[in-house]
Amino acid sequence: MPTVRIGGAPLTVSVLDAIAAGHARAVLEPAAQRRMTAGARRAQRAISRRRPIYGLNTGVGSFAEVPLDEAQRGALQLNLLRSHAAGAGEPLPAEVVRALLALKAHTLAQGRSGVRPHVARALLRLLDRGVVPQVPDRGSLGASGDLAPLAHLALVLVGEGSARTADGRLRGGRAALAAAGLSPLVLEGREGIALINGTQVMTALTALAVAQARRVVTAQRAAAAMALEAMGCSDNFLTAALHEARPFRGQIETARLLRRWVEGSTLLGRAGRVQESYSLRCMPQVLAPVLDGLAFIESQLQTELNAASDNPLAVGPGGSFVSGGNFHGQSIAAAADHLSLLGATLCNLSERQINRLLNAHLSGLPPFLVEHQAGLNSGLMVAQYTAAALTAESRALAHPSSVDTISVSADQEDLVPMGMGAALHCRTVIGHATTVVAIHLLVAAQALEIHQRSSPTARTARGTRAALRAIRKVAPPMTTDRVVSTDIAALRRLIDSGSFLTLESRLSASRRHGREASARKASESTR
Repeated sequence: MPTVRIGGAPLTVSVLDAIAAGHARAVLEPAAQRRMTAGARRAQRAISRRRPIYGLNTGVGSFAEVPLDEAQRGALQLNLLRSHAAGAGEPLPAEVVRALLALKAHTLAQGRSGVRPHVARALLRLLDRGVVPQVPDRGSLGASGDLAPLAHLALVLVGEGSARTADGRLRGGRAALAAAGLSPLVLEGREGIALINGTQVMTALTALAVAQARRVVTAQRAAAAMALEAMGCSDNFLTAALHEARPFRGQIETARLLRRWVEGSTLLGRAGRVQESYSLRCMPQVLAPVLDGLAFIESQLQTELNAASDNPLAVGPGGSFVSGGNFHGQSIAAAADHLSLLGATLCNLSERQINRLLNAHLSGLPPFLVEHQAGLNSGLMVAQYTAAALTAESRALAHPSSVDTISVSADQEDLVPMGMGAALHCRTVIGHATTVVAIHLLVAAQALEIHQRSSPTARTARGTRAALRAIRKVAPPMTTDRVVSTDIAALRRLIDSGSFLTLESRLSASRRHGREASARKASESTR
């Protein structure tokens, strides 16, 4: 298992996704430990100067003007965790909490929050020993960061709250730590407020959703390629020069990748249509903003993953603590809203192709892909209902959260981005898109096999053959009615595994090697 050095090289979406999935181990970078030690000393010096520093020797929120004496400062940090642990809803999934633990440690490891390296190590020990704090998914506005969920996370560090341990048991915080061979953390300085300030929850949610969206859009290209073959569509609309005339990067890339998936097929063009429907012919144009949007969102996340979003922060040559608004999550909220729009677009495209494949008047295939005893068997008819229902819900969830705001804390915090809501919505929408594309794969595979049987001398593309083999390993052909949800769940897991990313990568590599071999032969023939 690869090791990620937290506080070392910049954290990326793919690395955070690997940590969340348990495919990488996270340890604290030695240089980060030194930065954090220096930052903690700066915090102690700042206290000794007796100047008011927010959350260190003052109250928080609208209590920012209330000074605290030395005895009160020690109690404040623990009180902040308890009072701010006001979340509600369902616990965040384990993979999100794993990403959150790593990201929170990485943010603190920059040394700008004035906390000891012991705090970052404590977070990473939870991750390493399989302790998953129970973090409610409702309660954050995304300004002052994700206060409520981060407070629930931090409570486990001090032996309060609750967590699931590596054996799957739900225990109180102290018992969970003991089961993992750990001791409660005793907070010092401003460590309580540093643990609850920041955008790490909404950022982790959105980052994992982007990583999943990459897997989904690749699987969708495989499904679309099979659909093109199954209906004997022309591939003229994929001509490179056509897309170079309107050179959106995502449009050119989509057309190029679809050409890879259908390369070598003799099923294409057999229907003899002059033009295909928009859901087929306009795929490069529809998916252009998806690919370009994912690139933009990932760039926003890349900045936030490696940013300091605490308040106040030690900045400047002398490391003075300055109050500001780096915890405000507008950038991530807007990115999450954008991702919901893209996910709804993926649902729209796949659902329309599912409809076309199942409608005999449009596809030229048997109704609902029932080859035998139609009427007795309903085939994949109701699979489209599920796709339609999830698509409709995704459209509703794509309404932006980041333009909403409600004042809190006696109007001290009077403009909030609702970033957690945006992040939860995008996670749900991308989850729905995964299911809709799983149905797309199921329907396209069945349609392609039916078309193959009617055209036994025709040859499918290398890419779609590989996709079909992968699908049939987990979802066999449908010869008579069976429980369809089992197949949908199996294909969801196949998408989640990244199998289609691997297949597409191999297609591109094979194409590149083929060009290189042809160039070598041409060179040798001229000698």
